[in-house]
Amino acid sequence: MPRMTRQRVLLLYAGCAALALLVTVLSGIRHDYFPYLLQWKAGLASGDPWISEYNGNYIPPNAYGPLHALFAKLLIFGDFGPKITFTLITLTCPALLLVSAPKDAQQDRLQHLQTAILLLVCTPIVSITVFVFGINDGVVGFLVLAACVARSRGWHATTGMIIGLAALLKFYPLLFAPFLAVGLRGKIRFRVLIFAAITFALGMYAAYLYWGASVLNPLLFGSSRGAKHLSFLQFLDWSKDVLHIVDFTKMLIRINSYVVILVTVAIAIWGWATRQTWDLVLLLGIMAIFVTYKVGHAQFYVSWIVVHTWVLLASPDARAVAVARAFVPVAVFLSLYQVAYLISGVTTGYYFEGTIWSLFRHLGSLVMLPLVFRSLWMCRHDLTSRRKRA
Repeated sequence: MPRMTRQRVLLLYAGCAALALLVTVLSGIRHDYFPYLLQWKAGLASGDPWISEYNGNYIPPNAYGPLHALFAKLLIFGDFGPKITFTLITLTCPALLLVSAPKDAQQDRLQHLQTAILLLVCTPIVSITVFVFGINDGVVGFLVLAACVARSRGWHATTGMIIGLAALLKFYPLLFAPFLAVGLRGKIRFRVLIFAAITFALGMYAAYLYWGASVLNPLLFGSSRGAKHLSFLQFLDWSKDVLHIVDFTKMLIRINSYVVILVTVAIAIWGWATRQTWDLVLLLGIMAIFVTYKVGHAQFYVSWIVVHTWVLLASPDARAVAVARAFVPVAVFLSLYQVAYLISGVTTGYYFEGTIWSLFRHLGSLVMLPLVFRSLWMCRHDLTSRRKRA
């Protein structure tokens, strides 16, 4: 890599990192970070991070695991301690990609490396979610990226442990383990599954011993949540009276957890049966989970953006790269949606509320789903042909 080019990349990285830290502080305490603080302070004061009230303030139920509760320790640095930590962790993602990129491809992928810094630091879906709102999905994204690095180097047990750790922060990454376990030529890397399950089980058991049965509350809440935002079920729930599908919609929402599990298994089996690479299966699998899941929060897609960038930059599989390129419009839409979400909150004081803004909440999936299907159609030949045995 030419010296001046390397310097330019590092200057871009440093500038974006400084801007991210500035935004982290100047954006203040808003959105989910406010109940985060209540939960952390309640946990430190009462010994139970999942109580519903602290100093007269209602703490809404959440689906955060015990690792999230441990970030309360960073409040010794002030209310911004955990938020700045989320930012710093997210800022390491481009560096991790730079280190893990194949050395023989660095010259050809220099533009991708520079673009990755912008995608993982300045793209709105990441910058608004992590730096402005202070949401912990940036940490999930970092751990998923670390799992990709470990998987690419054949460290299957380590991959499983990292995914298990991510699931202790927010539970959904545990569903990524089957995708990472898919091996080329029809192999299954069972150590990924085993170590992910062991890490998660041991973490939950340790949390149970430390905090008691309330550690299970997030699991129960996660399965009982309603349909939101980019989920198609949110549109159905909004229009169920007009479409006369009230009971049908309630049934779909009630069984959604089972549907998500079935979709996860189906994608993993497809990847194994057609001998796809693990990163292609992971890219499509995460998208399938989030599109199917009833809680369609845009911030969930941060981990998908990380994998999408990984495939574009570091995947040696031409099919995976072609599929990732086909999904670029989806990535762009996610950022635009998050920008609109922020603007609605800044201008009205509420996020996607009111006559006009609420349409983004109710109809977002009607834009998202066609884009996903369009992307699948564009790369259909890469997805439908079975790889030959080596």
